[in-house]
Amino acid sequence: MNQKKLSELKEALSVIPEDEVCTPGEVHGMLTALKIGPNMVLTDDYLPYILKKSDETPVLESTSEIEKVKTLIAEMEEEIITQIDSQTFEPLLDTPFSEHDNSGVKKWCSGFSRGMVFWGEELLYQFNEDAELVVLLTPIIHFFDDCEYPDRSKDAGDENDCEMYSYIGKAIPLIHKFWSEYIKYECNNDIPNATAPFVKIGRNEMCPCESGKKYKKCCGNN
Repeated sequence: MNQKKLSELKEALSVIPEDEVCTPGEVHGMLTALKIGPNMVLTDDYLPYILKKSDETPVLESTSEIEKVKTLIAEMEEEIITQIDSQTFEPLLDTPFSEHDNSGVKKWCSGFSRGMVFWGEELLYQFNEDAELVVLLTPIIHFFDDCEYPDRSKDAGDENDCEMYSYIGKAIPLIHKFWSEYIKYECNNDIPNATAPFVKIGRNEMCPCESGKKYKKCCGNN
């Protein structure tokens, strides 16, 4: 996504209150998690999480505004898929990463964590049963805030931020491959619900990340 399109998306999202706005970097992180995850999530299912405030009141009421955002998001999705397929993926950050400023990558990872919520039961099961997924997610979990997957962020260790950031681009295609093989295995072995449908999480329900908090106070706090 070129700088002009990125600016257009930032402008379109600027009507959302500053403390609740999804930045382009967060949107990119969320879309990345959706595209590489085990479930196919339709735009109309996740778009409200970007275009609604925490009280679920729509902040974009104009059809033209919504369609503009959907178009820009579709372009971002296509670019993510292209980069993953060509092994050239890089997270799109609001501010460039440096040794002294990791705010951009933290925003991106925050968006990724919200996208992980749409992975559903598969995420929870694999986190508990398959160390491979935890290892692949380590460079992303490293930048999670303490309120997001608190136990897992401790497991990420004390590795240097620069080193962890350098692994993210390499990890994304591998996570995509992990879930693709997982779905293929379940389908070939006739396991029911190999591609579980997306189920909307109520804001007052407990967050599926197992933080012990309500969804609206944890991964749904956007």
